[in-house]
Amino acid sequence: MVALYFADTKYQFKTDLPPGAQVQSIAQLDSTELGGRHEDLIRALLRGLELPTEAPGPDQLAPIVLGHVQVPAAPVIEADVHEALAALKSPCGSKSELRYQLAAAVVLNAWIESERRLGFPQRKKFYAFKQKVEALAKWAIEAELPGVRLWAETLPHYDTPVLFVRVDDVDFSFHAIPIARRILGSTHAQLTWSGVRLKPIAPLVLAWARSLRSPVTTSTGRE
Repeated sequence: MVALYFADTKYQFKTDLPPGAQVQSIAQLDSTELGGRHEDLIRALLRGLELPTEAPGPDQLAPIVLGHVQVPAAPVIEADVHEALAALKSPCGSKSELRYQLAAAVVLNAWIESERRLGFPQRKKFYAFKQKVEALAKWAIEAELPGVRLWAETLPHYDTPVLFVRVDDVDFSFHAIPIARRILGSTHAQLTWSGVRLKPIAPLVLAWARSLRSPVTTSTGRE
């Protein structure tokens, strides 16, 4: 029998468990028995179990994401990348989940660009996440979510139209998304980009979207 056991410290299991019980970390179990298939999800789970810190809450993050308050660029760390990869493996069934997964895509976009500037061109393979952005855009169009608008623009220095997804008052943008061409030639209303660049503050955008994420999602998209 395999059971999940949560201990306050790494020493607690030595006194709480019955004699003869064997303890193995969930990461080690996944690595040795399951071929590491769930590494990203486990990292995201462990991050969610971290003790609370003085991280800003949604009321503090919202003005930053909306561009009302200027802050220095926030570097993407490894934990952000693993959370983003895990997020994009989840199904999307609500506006809050759409917001969270688009924020995850912004994190990966920012991380890949940063890594490539540092001389790691192989990170380009992670651009596969844009296939999920394509799927999210198609779902959002079909779901006709309240407060969600999509449009596309042809901008200088880009070979393909840029896709914009507005969730309430926050604009997410991505280039090289195939559906952008279809949206550009459709009857979708052309909106004006807010001008707020999310990639420099990607980790804060992810934290903000996480704080607004509904605990339960449904296919109605109303959460």
